[in-house]
Amino acid sequence: MAADSTMRDKLVQRIHGKQSEVSNYLRHVEPRSWWLMVVSIVTGGLAGLLTAAPAVGGPSFTGALTEALGTSPTQAPGWRLLCAAATVCSFVSATAMSVYRTQDLATRMAKAQVARARLESLETFLETTDLPIEKATEEYTEVLREVAFISP
Repeated sequence: MAADSTMRDKLVQRIHGKQSEVSNYLRHVEPRSWWLMVVSIVTGGLAGLLTAAPAVGGPSFTGALTEALGTSPTQAPGWRLLCAAATVCSFVSATAMSVYRTQDLATRMAKAQVARARLESLETFLETTDLPIEKATEEYTEVLREVAFISP
């Protein structure tokens, strides 16, 4: 019985350690994920607005913009500047979304959040029931496999 208690204590310690790693991972990744999404959405929308302005406003709008910017109507008309800005915004939007998708942040965050809940549940079961240590270890190992991308 004492050996079982020692094993439970060791497993609970490991669970605490993994909970800490998962929480640190989420603290680091969630803000980054949020910013990548916001940057992608805002710059994508801005690119659309910058492109639409000359089309909707027509020559009078682009002429007024060129005059307001103090640029040359022949060498740097306002519509060219808007299109250049739209291109930069589109590039930033696509790059931010590519980084978000390439790193698979949404899936990884979801897996980490589920793992955190499962670890908390496992800890509760270990502390409040007679859950066999073999079953608890099996559950813990399964959680570890699901969040193998989180390294200490």
